[in-house]
Amino acid sequence: MKAACTVTVHAPPSRLLSEILDFPAYPLFISDMRRAVVVQHSTGGTEWTVAFEAEVVRALNYTLQIWRAPDLPDGSNVVRWSLVDGALFKANEGSWTLRPLDGPAPRTLATYEIRVELGVFVPASLMASLIGTSLPGIVAAFKARAEGPPG
Repeated sequence: MKAACTVTVHAPPSRLLSEILDFPAYPLFISDMRRAVVVQHSTGGTEWTVAFEAEVVRALNYTLQIWRAPDLPDGSNVVRWSLVDGALFKANEGSWTLRPLDGPAPRTLATYEIRVELGVFVPASLMASLIGTSLPGIVAAFKARAEGPPG
């Protein structure tokens, strides 16, 4: 199942990028996230292996390889991920694209895209419902975090 969500964030891309890359803080503002632990971090600071524990209908444990791609010519930042392991998942990959918007105040057009395949049968309607409710909630949580006071 593929899904995407785009939102305007009233903060510069660097602020939102900082929140996206602060993996251990995820449980503080993402309601379904129980734990996020950086298992490995590259010396260049652009790749991470992160183990997550979430509670969505049941406990989910999975590990993602996450990397920050080089900035695009228009100044956009891109963060991508793919599944390393997770008993329930066959695939979990996606990206954040953070595009700066022109104007008097710093703003970001943020697009979150995800493709998930489960290794167990889940009716398509239930999967669409889970993604349809969790995806906007995740994006809204990052938006609120980036627009709020630092820290």
